[in-house]
Amino acid sequence: MSRFLNAAVLAAGLASAAVPALAQTAVPMTSTAGAITELDRQYMILAATGGAYELSLASLAQQRSSRDDIKAYASTLIQDHADYNAALRDLARTKGVTLPMAMSRDDQDRLNTINLQGGSTLDRSFIEEAIRINAEDKTAAQTEATATADPDIKAFLQKFAAVDARHEQGALALRR
Repeated sequence: MSRFLNAAVLAAGLASAAVPALAQTAVPMTSTAGAITELDRQYMILAATGGAYELSLASLAQQRSSRDDIKAYASTLIQDHADYNAALRDLARTKGVTLPMAMSRDDQDRLNTINLQGGSTLDRSFIEEAIRINAEDKTAAQTEATATADPDIKAFLQKFAAVDARHEQGALALRR
């Protein structure tokens, strides 16, 4: 769901290889369900920065797209990400994780580049970015779901898996 940087995919890939070591050496963080790992904490941070980016990207598309179907999809993303981001903040708070409120510099640069475009070029860029983001989100969420032992994080990922799938299908359907 939340957009992840290429670093998130890299981190997820590295983490899957390092999960046993991380699980043994991670600094426990206080939570209602017990300790979380550093990998869990990093996932939440990347999800927060990615969520901020997706929300901004969807807002841009809703305001500037030349296509009604893109505007409708962007509206759905805005609502879904508002819910997702709120749930993520609640989860992070219970786990003692402080989340960033802004997107990453790389994401801000991507957003600025798309914002400079107009018409069908902006529409194509938005669609391709939405497809890329959803592919990264899916990989990162699957990796985290496999790696985490925290039941609250697993429940969070499960809750939003259908939303992620709907976003992925919606983005692919916009390609024409």
